Amino acid sequence: MALMAKDNIRNSAINFFDEELSAKRGELFLAPGGVWDASSVTVLHHGVDTVKQLFSGLVIKEMFENVQSAYDSLLGEIEIDGTLWRLGSGRRGGYRYSLNSRERGLVILLGSFYCLPEYNGHHLKIETSPAFTLGRTVDEIQSELDRIAKLFITQLLHTGCAVHFCVDVQGWECPHDLDYRLTARAKRVVKISGLSEFEYNGSDVSMTYGKGETFMFGTASSLQFTVYNKSKAVKDQGNRA
Repeated sequence: MALMAKDNIRNSAINFFDEELSAKRGELFLAPGGVWDASSVTVLHHGVDTVKQLFSGLVIKEMFENVQSAYDSLLGEIEIDGTLWRLGSGRRGGYRYSLNSRERGLVILLGSFYCLPEYNGHHLKIETSPAFTLGRTVDEIQSELDRIAKLFITQLLHTGCAVHFCVDVQGWECPHDLDYRLTARAKRVVKISGLSEFEYNGSDVSMTYGKGETFMFGTASSLQFTVYNKSKAVKDQGNRA
């Protein structure tokens, strides 16, 4: 009995000091269901994730014609600035052409569909990947984007910028009813539940849907907060590559 008492005292002391340490670190959160200790959550990365920089200007005729010629000839690639870019249609984003480089971690959208190339307009958008932004300061990112933009347009003006900030964590499971728990002013709330399991035994099919795999609060055109399973997103992008 004495040994059990000592064990209980020691465990209580350990729990007390652990809770005190968690409190000093700001890892204890008071919720309607009680106190939640976030010490089990590991923050892998936090900071700028992606940048979408819009430019206005006058398209450089020679460059535009080179891109157009390569796209029309079905070559699918063009070398610019010492990099081989994959060509595609930028129609989905409102542009005539898209240039993609995994090596650089950049996507360039060129030639607005809503303005003729010979007129000054919003003819360029450059989208960065996390691989591009990681390890660069804000000034370095902007300087490199401006340098690349000058290869495509003149009379360059910055006309808009969308910045995505991210926090990658492990050890936390998103509740399936987050859209009901989270209080936000956003009028637009989207909840996506994907296919979790699929079984086929020759005659019967069984499917299980994952609850609340993605939550989006607000709109991308103004301010948006998103929670999603990044490991599944990475796998999905790998399958589409």
